[in-house]
Amino acid sequence: MAFYFIGSCAFFCSINKSIGVILKHKNLTTVKNDRLVRNTICSLIHSTISSIGTVLCYVETPTLSQNFINTSSKLAHLLLLFSSGYFLYDIGDMIMYDGGNQLVVIAHHALAIMFYATCMKNNHCIGFAVFSLVAEYSSVFLHIRRLLIIANMRNSCIYTTIKYCLIASVLVCRVGGCLWMWKHLIYNSTNSISKQNLLIGVLALLYITPMNIGMMRRLWIVDFQSQRKKTLNKKF
Repeated sequence: MAFYFIGSCAFFCSINKSIGVILKHKNLTTVKNDRLVRNTICSLIHSTISSIGTVLCYVETPTLSQNFINTSSKLAHLLLLFSSGYFLYDIGDMIMYDGGNQLVVIAHHALAIMFYATCMKNNHCIGFAVFSLVAEYSSVFLHIRRLLIIANMRNSCIYTTIKYCLIASVLVCRVGGCLWMWKHLIYNSTNSISKQNLLIGVLALLYITPMNIGMMRRLWIVDFQSQRKKTLNKKF
């Protein structure tokens, strides 16, 4: 299992370096945004693969969506190892290039790795861990949005479409997903979930839930409220 974890981390490191070489060769980025473009593309690749992976997990093992606690599958384990490897890569990237300034994201990734590792070690709450990756559906739109901003395409039709898809997916997949996980965590807290998994799960949700609500609020202000004010100013 450790092989897949390290392999995933190495995969994203190599993708990052490869994208850097391509961008430098094509002169597509400035020194300032080179790292941001590379990291965003890697994040987009992870979100896309994870989103597809969650669907495949539920198709292969339908009971995974019905029994969060005791159902497991080999594909689910591989998906969690793949995401854990990405989170480790992203932590390293943020520490190396941002000096560890993004502590909120680093803490999120560290909690995710701890929770996934505990679930896989005990082969317990695998369905719960896989469901947490439903948030990656919104991350696909989030990373595309960032790339469009870097490309100065904020006024394009593509950006408009993406911002609506993003705010809807954040509401459903992130905020709604957190509420759904709280429901299952509370419902199964008395007898089904081990104390170790319950503790890490509660800590992770206490951290992630306000984080997701805050993300939705910021996106609403930037993409909708501020745009509405600009439109009204032009009219009057």
